[in-house]
Amino acid sequence: MRASFTFLAVLGASIVLAGCAATVQATSEPTSSIGPAAESPTTQETFAPDAEMATVQGSWSFDVSDAGEVVRDADVVLVARVTAIDAMATFDFAKGGTPKTGVTVETSSVLKGEAPTGDRLFVPGGTVTLQQVFESDFADSTEKNGIAAKSEMERRATTVQYVSEEPVRLVTGEEYLFMLRHPAEPNYFVVAADGYGVFEKTSEGFFNSITKRTLTISEIESLIREP
Repeated sequence: MRASFTFLAVLGASIVLAGCAATVQATSEPTSSIGPAAESPTTQETFAPDAEMATVQGSWSFDVSDAGEVVRDADVVLVARVTAIDAMATFDFAKGGTPKTGVTVETSSVLKGEAPTGDRLFVPGGTVTLQQVFESDFADSTEKNGIAAKSEMERRATTVQYVSEEPVRLVTGEEYLFMLRHPAEPNYFVVAADGYGVFEKTSEGFFNSITKRTLTISEIESLIREP
């Protein structure tokens, strides 16, 4: 059964916080290296939103804590390494809804469906400017929350983060199992069921940080085969 989504962005609180400090959620952190490579530090981008910035609530027509349900709802299931995370989110695929952040991946195996064109997928939430919010079909909300009253310069200079109640958390260089939905828009693949649709690769299999469940490839393949 296809999931239905309801997004409620709590912009009132987020505007106050964003006005105090504009925080872009793609950050750089030094990584450990072995041998000569240590002389040239590398960086890792992370996608780990601050839930205090804004809240996006989602509702589904099935139990998202059941990996089998998420697998069956997904159009694509694949294993991929994250190679880059966009610093800013976009409303291009979410007019009137929550923004999405682009992620570039290197796909190693596809278990269901077809891999995204150009190895690009999107995760719910991310950092946007108030100008993006203003331009994205939030006319009533922007009037009520005072965004419309700000100058365009102020809106472009202020950012706000959108995060779901169970956010996706990614680190570049790490490998994950992604469960994706492919809506009508071309080349648009979005992580299904927020953080429930992402499993981090471990020595035992693929681990979901929300349900604390680890799945092996054979278990995932079995779930995909189930009617």
